[in-house]
Amino acid sequence: MNSENSLPKALRNIQDSLACFDNSHIYFEQNSVNPYKETEPNWDETRRISDPFHSFIELPKSIWRIVDTEEFQRLRYIKQLGMTGFVFNGANHTRFEHCLGVAHLSWTYLDKIAVNHQYKYEQMGLRDADHFDQIKLLVTIAGLCHDLGHGPFSHMFDNVLLPRLGEKQWKHEEGSCMMLKSILLSEEKDFMTNLVSYKNAKLNPKEHIHVILDMIEGLTLSQWQEKYQEKNYYPKWIFDIVSNKTTSIDVDKLDYLKRDPSCLNVKHEFDYNILFNETRIIDGEICYNSKIHDTIYDIFHIRYKLFKHIYLHRVTQAIELMLCDALEKADPQINFLETIKTPERYLRLTDSIIEIIMGQQNCPELAESQQILKRIFTRKLYKFVGETVVDYKKDLTESQVIDGISRHNEYRQICSNSSTKLNEYERKNTIVTFSKINYCMKDQDPVANCYFYKSSKPFEKKKLPSQNSSLLRPQRYGEQIIRVFVKENDEVLINKVKNGFALYTQKELNTETSAYDKKDNLKTPNKSEPQKKIKLNSPQSENNENTNQSQMNIMINGSYINQNNKQLFQQDD
Repeated sequence: MNSENSLPKALRNIQDSLACFDNSHIYFEQNSVNPYKETEPNWDETRRISDPFHSFIELPKSIWRIVDTEEFQRLRYIKQLGMTGFVFNGANHTRFEHCLGVAHLSWTYLDKIAVNHQYKYEQMGLRDADHFDQIKLLVTIAGLCHDLGHGPFSHMFDNVLLPRLGEKQWKHEEGSCMMLKSILLSEEKDFMTNLVSYKNAKLNPKEHIHVILDMIEGLTLSQWQEKYQEKNYYPKWIFDIVSNKTTSIDVDKLDYLKRDPSCLNVKHEFDYNILFNETRIIDGEICYNSKIHDTIYDIFHIRYKLFKHIYLHRVTQAIELMLCDALEKADPQINFLETIKTPERYLRLTDSIIEIIMGQQNCPELAESQQILKRIFTRKLYKFVGETVVDYKKDLTESQVIDGISRHNEYRQICSNSSTKLNEYERKNTIVTFSKINYCMKDQDPVANCYFYKSSKPFEKKKLPSQNSSLLRPQRYGEQIIRVFVKENDEVLINKVKNGFALYTQKELNTETSAYDKKDNLKTPNKSEPQKKIKLNSPQSENNENTNQSQMNIMINGSYINQNNKQLFQQDD
């Protein structure tokens, strides 16, 4: 008797169903042959290294020639998270491994998209396999070089220091373009004649460098139409892999959302394979399976939590403010504004600038800078006074906040008739910072810009309103944190600023401050004392008429406030 016929009918039905089952994200046509074949890598063409987060990073050997240049090796000496290592012990990874990770994800993402389309390149807006290999080579080089121009100490350099020195337009992407030109167009490095290649694809620096630079910076739809639509060779979606200006979902973000939390031992990670497996190209746009609509929000929420609790940690921010003061005072000897315009000088500008400044013991011009750096090393930091959260669009300046602190301050030293207003010395030693945190698209819903498709209709794209997927969506997608620091450990100044800031936020901003005080934190609340309650108004958007004004009761004696995370927890009655 046939063994198959001997099976119960129910088991035969299950077996038949499993035989017909196919991977939902590949969408093979009925009776078609699977074109995806497992092939052994050609070790003559590729080189592989170990990576703690991606297992192995394998790239064409000729691409590694870019890695083996001074410009790229410079990234070994620039930490990915700047001064965060002074607070989180594991934050010592560098831009070097991050750039390799982004190149790996670029390469992998392109391969996965091709698999999802059964290698039917015309569906992706490409001509053939050679065209695909050419695009994959360019996108991977863009991912590899996207952070070549990062200054020392991460984003502090171009977001804080350079604006203080008068340069408000320069961003690290501009530096990346400068350094990439220094690599590819240099006669000494021989990239002009000895071309970077993979299979039949070749990198012609003069022809392709501007395409790579556009991939690094990212293009909006109108920019792409103006530059590339008529050429019909570079589809729009290839400019959204490394830096996505439409949805902000790109491989740069996916790498650091995996790398940073793991190094810091923070349990916030996103599995990018979910995204890769469900990506298709429809009408020149990157589209995702509608079943991962909710999952995509995790990307932006994880990023928000990392900014809220890690990147913008109050102690890290205090150290960065001190470092900026030190570098600003050293600028006459270094001239940062000229350095960022010259590849030869910028090549030597890394995190080691601290050691260079500290090593100049016989230079009186650097004495003030050295004194501030010594305060960092000996943990005599600027004092955090308090913070409050306001609407993302709230437009305030440092002088306005300091004026408000001075105007509302009621603290007066015991047995003193001195004025409660801040004097010139006190104003000079008070710092106000404004940090905007969002879901990458300012205060807008980023997923509203994404295109989706259904498994049953893999060639039709559409946008999905968030309310169609879930009613548990944020009403806002951005917030602004105002923080106040004082430079000196002056108890009178600290109390005056703390008192004035608390009253200013209550009376003029309709919010409450969250302050960290070690003495208060160590104090055990007396349960016999009546608990005092206040009402805390949530920050209101001036332009959002649909936002309901919510209030909650909080305990203010320290027993119900998580001081380290600045989170306020509502208590049940």
